[in-house]
Amino acid sequence: MAIYKVIYGSMTAIYGPSFIEADSQEEAKIKFGSCFSDSERAGCMTARELTKREIQQTLYDKQNRED
Repeated sequence: MAIYKVIYGSMTAIYGPSFIEADSQEEAKIKFGSCFSDSERAGCMTARELTKREIQQTLYDKQNRED
């Protein structure tokens, strides 16, 4: 499983980012919000797999903010 950064953005709302563990982009979008229609998931949502480096950098930044 990978970790995906999922964002929903339409003309009236922006939700996210959420970080979701899933096997595919589509699964991540469904886990983000099963209440959204297929067309909303296709047109309004983005799901991008995070790289190992991005995860490491996020954890490093978070740790340094807490110190």
